[in-house]
Amino acid sequence: MSIWDIGHDKIEGGQWFHGRIYPERCDLSARGDLLLYFGGKFRARDMESGYGITYTAVSRPPYLTALALWPSSSTWGGGGLFLDDRTVTLSQSTAYHHDHPPGPLRVIEYNVFDARHNAGPCSRNGWSGVLVSPHTKRFSAWRKSVGGLTPERAVCGDDYYSLYPGREGAQYQLTWLPGVPPASFRAHWADFDSEGRLVAAAGGRLFWGVPTRKRGSLSWSEIASLASERFEPVTAPDWAQQW
Repeated sequence: MSIWDIGHDKIEGGQWFHGRIYPERCDLSARGDLLLYFGGKFRARDMESGYGITYTAVSRPPYLTALALWPSSSTWGGGGLFLDDRTVTLSQSTAYHHDHPPGPLRVIEYNVFDARHNAGPCSRNGWSGVLVSPHTKRFSAWRKSVGGLTPERAVCGDDYYSLYPGREGAQYQLTWLPGVPPASFRAHWADFDSEGRLVAAAGGRLFWGVPTRKRGSLSWSEIASLASERFEPVTAPDWAQQW
């Protein structure tokens, strides 16, 4: 995990995770000082020690060392949302591991997938779902407009609750000036930063892009490349290991 300083486009590296993290079930507190994530290492010894093969945890970015941890036994459910800086809602049991209590957090058990349709990270961050029909909660696309630019990402299959596509990335379509053809691009993630730039991640690289009038194309500039980074053990500092 890394921290991205948007103001200076600098990347600060942190800890690696030997397992799988599910980004569609993760959330960052409003102040950015806490990360709630759902992941799994799928090891029998973790199950025996009470950690579960999967779990939801809260850590201090850019570290993944768990402050609070809620064990789980599958990939059904799990994860959660920050309702405010110190209140989280979980899509699993709120029974925590005895070595990782929630400390100052207020914890609410809730179906996070229903929450994402209404006040989850997607709509909270300015994205709106395009309904398939007025009678269903399923979306056909996610859309957001900033500064006259409107990226739209079509929804595929059962990914209707998420802005996080699979390994192949997702197809985005960007529209802006009337009469200018829309531009398409593929990315694992795309959004606007606090400066209003269109930014995207693809293949372990970060970019910012601006539209051109040439057949509705985009001009991309690389912010950082993390594709060449390799695993190394990192111990979280003391401040990231305690409330």
